[in-house]
Amino acid sequence: MKIAKIISFIFNPSFVLLFASFVLVNKTSNNSLYAAKWTLISFVFLGFIFAYIFRGKSVGFFSNLDVSKREQRWKLFSIAGITTFLYLLSLMIFNGPKVLYTATFIICLGLISITILNRFIKTSVHVTTISAFVFLISIYHGTFYLLSLLLIPVVCLARIKTGRHTFKEVTAGCILGFILAVIAFNIKVF
Repeated sequence: MKIAKIISFIFNPSFVLLFASFVLVNKTSNNSLYAAKWTLISFVFLGFIFAYIFRGKSVGFFSNLDVSKREQRWKLFSIAGITTFLYLLSLMIFNGPKVLYTATFIICLGLISITILNRFIKTSVHVTTISAFVFLISIYHGTFYLLSLLLIPVVCLARIKTGRHTFKEVTAGCILGFILAVIAFNIKVF
């Protein structure tokens, strides 16, 4: 159980999105400093969402840091949507990397999809995020990165083992992540 909690923490959607922002910007610009700058900017926005979750937990409108209760998740998704919109505005104002416009569009699609699915099933955001990123990287970079696909069942098992999700919920997250990766690939993220 302790290992499952550590895996869930490491593959928190905020951490995965920070890593993804660095990888995407670095890959398209070949400039690590520029990628680090935009990762720091992304951190500010993701940090706001993280702070909102911590505050929500401390005042009691979230039951835990994973926002496990389906009926509470709309609050998180609403703030995440507003924050994503503000992030998009910052990309426009500061002439951000084009790849982050596409990534932000995919994140918006994911948020809308998860919000709709949440009416029927508590889709795992952890699994959706890692699946979208790993599938996309594997599609673009092939054989070597295919090993990264092993992260998906590891995160799925961790989410089930911690009692945060069922098999059906992590499967829904995996399928949604795959669909988002295919959309991103067809938009030509890299």
